[in-house]
Amino acid sequence: MWQDLWPNTVVSHETAVGSDHCPIVVQSQPPIRKGKKPFRFEAFWAKDEECKNIVLKSWRLQGGSRDWGDLLDCIEPLISDTMNAELIKPVSEAEIKEATYQMGGMKAPGLDGFQGIFYHSYWDIIVEEILANRLKPLLSGLISPMQNAFVMDKQIQDNIGTAHELFHFLKLRKAKWKYELGIKLDMHERGVDGGLINGVHMNLTGPTISHLFFVDDTLIFLQANRQNCDNIMHILNMYCLASRQQISLHKSSVYFSRNVPPHLRTQLSSILGMPSVSDPGEYLSLPAIWGISKRQSLVYVKGKVLGKIHGWKQSSLSLAGKEVLIKAVIQAIPSDPMNLFKFPTAVCKDLDSLAARFWWGDADGKMRIHWMSWDKLGRPKCERG
Repeated sequence: MWQDLWPNTVVSHETAVGSDHCPIVVQSQPPIRKGKKPFRFEAFWAKDEECKNIVLKSWRLQGGSRDWGDLLDCIEPLISDTMNAELIKPVSEAEIKEATYQMGGMKAPGLDGFQGIFYHSYWDIIVEEILANRLKPLLSGLISPMQNAFVMDKQIQDNIGTAHELFHFLKLRKAKWKYELGIKLDMHERGVDGGLINGVHMNLTGPTISHLFFVDDTLIFLQANRQNCDNIMHILNMYCLASRQQISLHKSSVYFSRNVPPHLRTQLSSILGMPSVSDPGEYLSLPAIWGISKRQSLVYVKGKVLGKIHGWKQSSLSLAGKEVLIKAVIQAIPSDPMNLFKFPTAVCKDLDSLAARFWWGDADGKMRIHWMSWDKLGRPKCERG
């Protein structure tokens, strides 16, 4: 009867917080997910001779041209003539093959859907990795200090930590003579010049930070006044005009420091064309700010683990299979936030409990007996773990 009235009903179990009971959500009309299925290159295609002909015809098709005009005249060149000559010298066959085989053949595909085996099979028509190898020794002098990726001895976690500190600073800001804001941009590529804007200065001895970049994840921090907002929109509009890219203003957001008056928030949000939010959300897949409870803020980690476990058929898995999944998947999920933040003991116990329940399994909806403590199971095998 129920299925006849609401045939599209979906039942989902949410993450248990502060209790061992999971909330049950029933949606009689679940949202319809639209969008094309992402492309994935199948490894067996590489054995088809016709595939190579298709690649030769389709590779490096260009879209529209870009007209930068005099937009880049204000930027001082960092590449010397000697460096440039080294970068644009003719590509040798040995360089192409070396760069191509640096990629793992069957590793997870990139955003374009191609695995390394695609490049291994058609390495004679691919040269991007060559330029990357030539740039490696020069990157430290070319990339802005606000960019912590792609440079040796720098990590993506540095950006996350800096962003977290800045949003925390804005959240607690009380001064009545100086206002700041943070902008989270949603765009296909990045393009911001910090020369015309005044960034955020958290203390007297620290640096002034105006932007944090990682691929297409862009954060901009400004002093909250009309001139800064006008300047940043002028810069972004000029970049979009030159690069033929656009900013998704409705997906972007602006986060004001605690001390900014309501009327100023409304005025600056209107100039930027972005909604003002009380929570900037996630940056590089981690929460930008914490709430009062750290355990509550980290509940998404537990949710990801539960989502993986519920998607596995425990009855068809051997202990060896469960061991692989625990080590390769469950223990890998919290690794990124653990690199930055100290997890509360309660959160660690919750994650251990989920892994233990998955390991021992259940029968008829009831947990089986745990014949050995998780502390002993977690020891190295040389210690009988």
